[in-house]
Amino acid sequence: MSAKTNKNTAKSAKADKTTTKSAKADKSTAKNAKVTKTTAKSTKADKTTTKSAKADKSTAKSAKVTKTTAKSAKADKSTTKSAKADKSTAKNAKITKTTAKTTAKTTTKSAKVDKSNLPKAMDLFQAYQEGKMPDDGGYIVTSYFNENSTYSIYEVIAYDNVKSIHSGETSLTFQADGHKIYVLVEPMNYAHKYLEPFTRSKEESIPQRFNELDIVVAKNQTKVMVSKNPVISYSSFTVLKPTGVNFAIIFYHLDDVLKSLEFFFTQTLNKEAGVPQSDTKKSARTVIEGLKRFKLWQ
Repeated sequence: MSAKTNKNTAKSAKADKTTTKSAKADKSTAKNAKVTKTTAKSTKADKTTTKSAKADKSTAKSAKVTKTTAKSAKADKSTTKSAKADKSTAKNAKITKTTAKTTAKTTTKSAKVDKSNLPKAMDLFQAYQEGKMPDDGGYIVTSYFNENSTYSIYEVIAYDNVKSIHSGETSLTFQADGHKIYVLVEPMNYAHKYLEPFTRSKEESIPQRFNELDIVVAKNQTKVMVSKNPVISYSSFTVLKPTGVNFAIIFYHLDDVLKSLEFFFTQTLNKEAGVPQSDTKKSARTVIEGLKRFKLWQ
C-alpha cells in the first residue's frame, strides 16, 4: 500500500510537473500573446503613424499647393492690378493724346486768328527754306528790272488751297490755285512803246494788250500799266529764283496785307522804276484795285 501510495504520489508529482510545464507554456503563450498583441498594437500604431505621416505629407503637399495657389492668386491679382494699371495708363495716354490734339488744334486756330507775331513779308525762297510759308496762302511779288533802263515788270500772285510746293534748282512750283496781275512800267524814252505788250521781246513782254490794262501816265511821261483782271491758274504756277537786283517776296495774308502792298509799291515804283513820287500813290492804288478783283478769299 505504501508502494502504491508512493507511485500515486510520483504520478501526482509528474502531473504537477506537467501542470507546471503547462502553466509555464500557458504563461509563455500568454507572454507571446501579449507580445503579439503589443506588436500588433505597435504595428497598428506604426500603420497609424504611417497613415498620419502620409496624411501630414498630403497636408504638407496640400499646404504647398495652397501656398502655390495663393501665390498664383496673388500673381493673378497682381496681374489684374497690372492689367488695370495698363488699361488706366492706356486710357490716360489716350486722353493725353486727345488733349494734345485739341490743344494743337486750338493753338493752330488761335495762331490763325492772331497773326500779330508774324512778319508782314519776307524773301520767298528764304521763307521756303526756313519752313515759314503761310498755310493759308499769301501774295508773292516778283520783279524783272531792265539792266539798261527803268523798264520794269512786276508780277503779283495771290494763291490759296496749296496741295504741295516743289523746289527746283532755280524755281518753286506751287500746286495751288493762283491769281496773277502784271504791273508794267514803261519809261518815256522806251523805243518800242507802240508795240502791244504781248508782242515785245521775251524780257520786255507781258501776255496782255493795251485794252486789258489800266494805264497811269506820270508827270515825266512814264507809264504804269496794271492788269484790269487777274490771270487765273487752277492747277499750278512757277516762280523763278531772282537774280541780280530782282526779288521775290512773300506777303503774309494778314488783315492789313493790302495796305502793306500799297506802301511797298509806292516805294519800289519810285526807287526802282523811276516813277515820280507824286505819282506813286495813284499808281500803287491802281495796283491794289487790281488785287481787289481776286476772288480767292471771297
